Amino acid sequence: FGADKTDNTPHFFNIGGIDVQCYFSPSDKTTSKIIEVIDNAQESLEFALLVFTENTLGTAVLDAHNRGVDVRGIVDYTDYSGDEYHYLLDNGVNVLEYENADGSQWPIGATLHHKYAVIDQDTENAVLVTGSHNWSASGESRNDENTLIIHDRNLANLYYQEFSKRFDELLALSSNDIISKNELIIYPNPAQKSFNIKAAANGTYRIFNLQGKIQDVGKIKQGVNQLNVDLTNGLYIVEVQSKNQTYRSKIIID
Repeated sequence: FGADKTDNTPHFFNIGGIDVQCYFSPSDKTTSKIIEVIDNAQESLEFALLVFTENTLGTAVLDAHNRGVDVRGIVDYTDYSGDEYHYLLDNGVNVLEYENADGSQWPIGATLHHKYAVIDQDTENAVLVTGSHNWSASGESRNDENTLIIHDRNLANLYYQEFSKRFDELLALSSNDIISKNELIIYPNPAQKSFNIKAAANGTYRIFNLQGKIQDVGKIKQGVNQLNVDLTNGLYIVEVQSKNQTYRSKIIID
């Protein structure tokens, strides 16, 4: 129902002695609730996200870093228009870009599809934020999403352990293990019914869905190519082959 929904459900629960908050997007102003949790962080903040483009959340994370909170983050897709990853990285925040630890590429490799944050996990005030809400403008204002804010040290610690394992794996990857960034440029991103591919040479393209099934194929020329696509909303992989080289990049159809 998107923006047609109303804020008509309870938000505060106690489940087995655990305080839980529940919010739905876009009716419940979910981003502001996540910001409140980040603003209350005293010791630590870890987050793992598919996409991070919501400016107000980026500001909240940087503010936490600047007041001395130990901030670490993993972001999978850092090529969105207006992504917060580079903003945080440029301001000294300890954020890493996700790469498949086994070196695999799409459509075989995995994506980091998380949307969670762990706050003050080693204290009695530990909080876990999780759900389907992407930290993006669409997650806040258009999509049907859910968010749970769970005030429980044990659950927060379980997510913290998973986060730490992924973070340590990324740190351990040598430059030879990481799939190098290619010169394939796709914009705008996210896109709707059309987007541009800027290619260094003539070649062919294929678009895969998350299950690795080909959704579209065609030829491209050197320079800027506009593609009109008939794809449902979601994450896709664009593969371009030219001069015996294969390049891959991600795109969101929103």
